[in-house]
Amino acid sequence: MRVLLVQSFAGEGVPPVFPIGLSYLAGSLEGHEIAGFDPNVERDYIGRLASLLKEFRPQAVGISLRNIWPFKCGKSMGLYYKDAVEPLLAAIREHSKARVIMGGAGFTAYAKEIMEELKEVDYGVFRDGEDAFAELLKDMDSPDKVRGIYMRREGKVVFTGVPSSRTIDRLPLPRRDIFNVKKYIGVPDSMGVQTKRGCAFKCSYCVYPYISGQKIVSRPAASVADEIEVLQREYGIREIAFVDTVFNVPLSQSQEICRELTKRRLGIKWSAWFHPKGLTEDYVRM
Repeated sequence: MRVLLVQSFAGEGVPPVFPIGLSYLAGSLEGHEIAGFDPNVERDYIGRLASLLKEFRPQAVGISLRNIWPFKCGKSMGLYYKDAVEPLLAAIREHSKARVIMGGAGFTAYAKEIMEELKEVDYGVFRDGEDAFAELLKDMDSPDKVRGIYMRREGKVVFTGVPSSRTIDRLPLPRRDIFNVKKYIGVPDSMGVQTKRGCAFKCSYCVYPYISGQKIVSRPAASVADEIEVLQREYGIREIAFVDTVFNVPLSQSQEICRELTKRRLGIKWSAWFHPKGLTEDYVRM
Protein backbone atom coordinates (compact mmCIF):
# COMPACT_ATOMS: atom_id res chain seq x y z
CA MET A 1 0.00 0.00 0.00
CA ARG A 2 1.16 3.53 -0.75
CA VAL A 3 1.18 5.59 2.46
CA LEU A 4 1.92 9.31 2.70
CA LEU A 5 2.94 10.63 6.15
CA VAL A 6 2.35 14.36 6.66
CA GLN A 7 3.50 16.65 9.46
CA SER A 8 1.10 19.40 10.60
CA PHE A 9 1.88 23.05 9.87
CA ALA A 10 3.51 24.87 12.81
CA GLY A 11 2.95 28.43 11.57
CA GLU A 12 4.73 31.12 9.59
CA GLY A 13 8.28 31.82 10.75
CA VAL A 14 8.43 28.90 13.20
CA PRO A 15 11.76 27.03 12.92
CA PRO A 16 11.26 23.52 11.52
CA VAL A 17 11.57 20.50 13.79
CA PHE A 18 12.36 17.18 12.15
CA PRO A 19 9.23 14.93 12.15
CA ILE A 20 10.73 12.27 14.40
CA GLY A 21 7.36 10.73 15.31
CA LEU A 22 6.51 10.07 11.67
CA SER A 23 10.01 8.67 11.09
CA TYR A 24 9.57 6.12 13.88
CA LEU A 25 6.15 5.29 12.44
CA ALA A 26 7.59 4.85 8.94
CA GLY A 27 10.25 2.50 10.28
CA SER A 28 7.55 0.18 11.60
CA LEU A 29 5.49 0.01 8.39
CA GLU A 30 7.10 -2.92 6.65
CA GLY A 31 5.73 -4.00 3.30
CA HIS A 32 4.36 -0.57 2.36
CA GLU A 33 5.60 2.14 0.03
CA ILE A 34 6.15 5.21 2.22
CA ALA A 35 6.58 8.89 1.38
CA GLY A 36 6.86 11.85 3.76
CA PHE A 37 5.87 15.51 3.58
CA ASP A 38 6.65 18.37 5.95
CA PRO A 39 4.94 21.70 5.09
CA ASN A 40 7.26 23.54 7.48
CA VAL A 41 10.21 23.32 5.06
CA GLU A 42 8.26 24.20 1.89
CA ARG A 43 7.57 27.69 0.50
CA ASP A 44 4.35 26.82 -1.33
CA TYR A 45 3.43 23.85 0.81
CA ILE A 46 -0.11 23.42 -0.52
CA GLY A 47 1.09 23.44 -4.13
CA ARG A 48 3.86 21.00 -3.31
CA LEU A 49 1.46 18.71 -1.44
CA ALA A 50 -0.98 18.76 -4.36
CA SER A 51 1.79 17.71 -6.75
CA LEU A 52 2.93 14.94 -4.42
CA LEU A 53 -0.60 13.59 -4.06
CA LYS A 54 -0.98 13.41 -7.84
CA GLU A 55 2.44 11.79 -8.35
CA PHE A 56 2.47 9.35 -5.43
CA ARG A 57 -1.28 8.52 -5.43
CA PRO A 58 -1.44 7.35 -1.78
CA GLN A 59 -4.11 4.99 -0.56
CA ALA A 60 -3.72 6.21 3.02
CA VAL A 61 -2.52 9.56 4.41
CA GLY A 62 -1.34 9.83 8.00
CA ILE A 63 -1.28 13.31 9.54
CA SER A 64 0.60 14.05 12.76
CA LEU A 65 -0.90 16.93 14.76
CA ARG A 66 1.92 18.04 17.03
CA ASN A 67 0.49 21.01 18.93
CA ILE A 68 -2.71 22.53 20.23
CA TRP A 69 -2.85 26.28 20.89
CA PRO A 70 -5.08 27.64 23.67
CA PHE A 71 -6.99 30.90 23.22
CA LYS A 72 -9.35 32.95 25.36
CA CYS A 73 -12.83 33.82 24.16
CA GLY A 74 -14.56 36.05 26.70
CA LYS A 75 -14.30 34.24 30.02
CA SER A 76 -13.80 30.84 28.44
CA MET A 77 -10.71 29.06 27.19
CA GLY A 78 -10.75 27.30 23.85
CA LEU A 79 -8.46 25.26 21.63
CA TYR A 80 -7.12 26.13 18.22
CA TYR A 81 -5.43 23.83 15.75
CA LYS A 82 -7.25 24.36 12.46
CA ASP A 83 -4.49 26.36 10.73
CA ALA A 84 -2.20 23.40 11.37
CA VAL A 85 -4.31 20.86 9.48
CA GLU A 86 -7.32 22.31 7.62
CA PRO A 87 -5.39 23.51 4.52
CA LEU A 88 -3.69 20.11 4.38
CA LEU A 89 -6.99 18.26 4.67
CA ALA A 90 -8.55 20.40 1.93
CA ALA A 91 -5.70 19.61 -0.45
CA ILE A 92 -5.89 15.90 0.35
CA ARG A 93 -9.62 15.77 -0.28
CA GLU A 94 -9.27 17.72 -3.54
CA HIS A 95 -6.43 15.70 -5.03
CA SER A 96 -6.79 12.25 -3.49
CA LYS A 97 -9.28 9.59 -2.48
CA ALA A 98 -6.99 8.26 0.25
CA ARG A 99 -8.24 7.42 3.73
CA VAL A 100 -7.08 10.03 6.24
CA ILE A 101 -5.68 8.91 9.59
CA MET A 102 -4.70 11.47 12.24
CA GLY A 103 -2.47 11.02 15.28
CA GLY A 104 0.29 12.74 17.20
CA ALA A 105 0.59 14.39 20.61
CA GLY A 106 -1.80 17.25 19.83
CA PHE A 107 -4.43 14.87 18.48
CA THR A 108 -4.16 12.49 21.44
CA ALA A 109 -4.79 15.31 23.92
CA TYR A 110 -8.24 16.03 22.44
CA ALA A 111 -8.88 13.10 20.13
CA LYS A 112 -12.66 12.81 20.46
CA GLU A 113 -13.25 16.56 20.14
CA ILE A 114 -11.01 16.80 17.05
CA MET A 115 -12.68 13.81 15.38
CA GLU A 116 -16.10 15.34 16.00
CA GLU A 117 -15.04 18.63 14.43
CA LEU A 118 -12.87 17.47 11.51
CA LYS A 119 -15.20 15.35 9.39
CA GLU A 120 -12.48 14.93 6.75
CA VAL A 121 -10.55 12.63 9.12
CA ASP A 122 -11.57 9.00 8.74
CA TYR A 123 -9.67 7.52 11.68
CA GLY A 124 -7.67 8.72 14.67
CA VAL A 125 -4.80 6.96 16.46
CA PHE A 126 -4.43 7.40 20.23
CA ARG A 127 -0.92 7.59 21.79
CA ASP A 128 1.71 5.21 20.31
CA GLY A 129 0.88 4.86 16.65
CA GLU A 130 3.22 2.17 15.36
CA ASP A 131 1.20 -0.95 16.17
CA ALA A 132 -2.26 0.55 15.70
CA PHE A 133 -1.42 2.25 12.39
CA ALA A 134 0.11 -0.90 10.94
CA GLU A 135 -2.85 -3.02 12.04
CA LEU A 136 -5.33 -0.50 10.66
CA LEU A 137 -3.66 -0.54 7.24
CA LYS A 138 -4.25 -4.30 7.01
CA ASP A 139 -8.02 -3.78 6.92
CA MET A 140 -9.31 -0.19 7.03
CA ASP A 141 -12.88 -1.45 6.60
CA SER A 142 -12.72 -3.14 10.02
CA PRO A 143 -11.16 -0.52 12.34
CA ASP A 144 -13.09 -1.79 15.35
CA LYS A 145 -10.72 -4.79 15.49
CA VAL A 146 -7.75 -2.52 16.34
CA ARG A 147 -7.16 -1.08 19.81
CA GLY A 148 -6.31 2.62 20.05
CA ILE A 149 -8.51 3.78 17.13
CA TYR A 150 -11.09 6.56 17.00
CA MET A 151 -13.67 6.06 14.27
CA ARG A 152 -17.24 6.93 13.33
CA ARG A 153 -20.17 4.61 13.79
CA GLU A 154 -23.73 5.70 12.94
CA GLY A 155 -22.69 9.34 12.99
CA LYS A 156 -20.98 9.18 16.39
CA VAL A 157 -17.28 9.08 17.28
CA VAL A 158 -16.35 5.89 19.13
CA PHE A 159 -13.08 4.60 20.60
CA THR A 160 -11.84 1.02 20.45
CA GLY A 161 -9.97 1.28 23.75
CA VAL A 162 -6.47 2.03 25.06
CA PRO A 163 -3.88 -0.44 23.68
CA SER A 164 -2.56 -2.91 26.24
CA SER A 165 1.05 -2.88 24.98
CA ARG A 166 3.71 -0.24 24.22
CA THR A 167 6.18 -0.40 21.36
CA ILE A 168 9.19 1.90 21.62
CA ASP A 169 11.44 -0.70 23.30
CA ARG A 170 11.20 -2.93 20.22
CA LEU A 171 10.93 -0.44 17.36
CA PRO A 172 13.33 -0.59 14.41
CA LEU A 173 15.42 2.47 13.67
CA PRO A 174 13.41 5.40 12.27
CA ARG A 175 13.23 6.07 8.55
CA ARG A 176 14.55 9.60 8.15
CA ASP A 177 15.05 9.10 4.42
CA ILE A 178 11.40 9.91 3.69
CA PHE A 179 12.20 13.56 4.52
CA ASN A 180 14.94 15.89 3.26
CA VAL A 181 17.27 15.86 6.29
CA LYS A 182 19.43 18.65 4.86
CA LYS A 183 16.62 21.15 5.43
CA TYR A 184 16.88 20.69 9.21
CA ILE A 185 20.65 20.79 9.62
CA GLY A 186 21.78 23.88 11.51
CA VAL A 187 18.40 24.51 13.17
CA PRO A 188 18.92 24.32 16.98
CA ASP A 189 17.22 21.36 18.68
CA SER A 190 15.69 20.31 15.35
CA MET A 191 17.07 16.77 15.14
CA GLY A 192 15.42 14.74 17.89
CA VAL A 193 16.07 11.27 19.27
CA GLN A 194 13.58 9.58 21.58
CA THR A 195 14.89 7.11 24.19
CA LYS A 196 11.65 6.42 26.07
CA ARG A 197 7.94 7.12 26.25
CA GLY A 198 5.77 7.76 29.26
CA CYS A 199 6.05 9.97 32.34
CA ALA A 200 5.53 8.73 35.90
CA PHE A 201 5.26 12.20 37.44
CA LYS A 202 1.89 13.71 38.29
CA CYS A 203 2.50 17.43 37.80
CA SER A 204 -0.88 19.15 37.92
CA TYR A 205 -0.14 21.49 35.00
CA CYS A 206 1.21 18.89 32.56
CA VAL A 207 -0.54 16.78 29.93
CA TYR A 208 2.42 14.48 29.13
CA PRO A 209 1.32 11.57 31.37
CA TYR A 210 -1.97 11.50 29.48
CA ILE A 211 -0.41 11.87 26.03
CA SER A 212 2.27 9.22 26.47
CA GLY A 213 0.99 7.20 29.43
CA GLN A 214 2.30 7.02 32.99
CA LYS A 215 4.22 3.80 32.49
CA ILE A 216 7.76 4.48 31.26
CA VAL A 217 8.94 2.22 28.43
CA SER A 218 12.62 2.63 27.50
CA ARG A 219 14.73 1.74 24.48
CA PRO A 220 17.95 -0.23 24.88
CA ALA A 221 21.00 2.05 25.07
CA ALA A 222 22.62 0.25 22.14
CA SER A 223 19.62 1.02 19.92
CA VAL A 224 19.78 4.71 20.85
CA ALA A 225 23.51 4.82 20.06
CA ASP A 226 22.91 2.99 16.77
CA GLU A 227 20.44 5.69 15.75
CA ILE A 228 22.86 8.49 16.63
CA GLU A 229 25.65 6.73 14.77
CA VAL A 230 23.49 6.55 11.64
CA LEU A 231 22.72 10.28 11.96
CA GLN A 232 26.43 11.06 12.05
CA ARG A 233 27.53 8.66 9.33
CA GLU A 234 24.74 9.10 6.78
CA TYR A 235 23.65 12.70 7.35
CA GLY A 236 26.59 14.46 9.00
CA ILE A 237 24.54 15.38 12.07
CA ARG A 238 26.71 16.66 14.94
CA GLU A 239 24.06 17.90 17.36
CA ILE A 240 20.81 16.32 18.58
CA ALA A 241 18.13 16.84 21.21
CA PHE A 242 16.79 14.00 23.32
CA VAL A 243 13.03 14.60 23.16
CA ASP A 244 12.04 12.50 26.18
CA THR A 245 9.78 14.23 28.71
CA VAL A 246 12.60 13.72 31.26
CA PHE A 247 15.93 12.26 30.10
CA ASN A 248 17.31 11.21 33.50
CA VAL A 249 14.27 9.24 34.67
CA PRO A 250 14.93 6.39 35.04
CA LEU A 251 18.47 7.36 35.97
CA SER A 252 19.94 3.97 35.09
CA GLN A 253 18.85 4.15 31.45
CA SER A 254 20.33 7.61 30.90
CA GLN A 255 23.60 6.40 32.48
CA GLU A 256 23.69 3.43 30.11
CA ILE A 257 23.18 5.75 27.14
CA CYS A 258 26.00 8.03 28.29
CA ARG A 259 28.32 5.04 28.70
CA GLU A 260 27.41 3.72 25.26
CA LEU A 261 28.04 7.08 23.59
CA THR A 262 31.38 7.37 25.39
CA LYS A 263 32.40 3.83 24.46
CA ARG A 264 31.71 4.47 20.79
CA ARG A 265 33.46 7.87 20.91
CA LEU A 266 30.66 9.48 18.93
CA GLY A 267 31.42 12.98 20.20
CA ILE A 268 27.84 14.10 19.66
CA LYS A 269 26.58 17.38 21.14
CA TRP A 270 23.20 16.98 22.75
CA SER A 271 20.56 18.62 24.92
CA ALA A 272 17.70 17.22 27.00
CA TRP A 273 15.14 17.97 29.71
CA PHE A 274 16.21 16.89 33.21
CA HIS A 275 14.66 16.39 36.62
CA PRO A 276 16.86 18.03 39.29
CA LYS A 277 16.83 14.89 41.44
CA GLY A 278 19.81 12.72 40.59
CA LEU A 279 21.91 15.51 39.08
CA THR A 280 25.01 14.66 41.12
CA GLU A 281 28.47 15.87 40.18
CA ASP A 282 29.46 12.37 39.02
CA TYR A 283 26.33 12.06 36.85
CA VAL A 284 26.84 15.47 35.23
CA ARG A 285 30.47 14.62 34.52
CA MET A 286 29.33 11.37 32.87
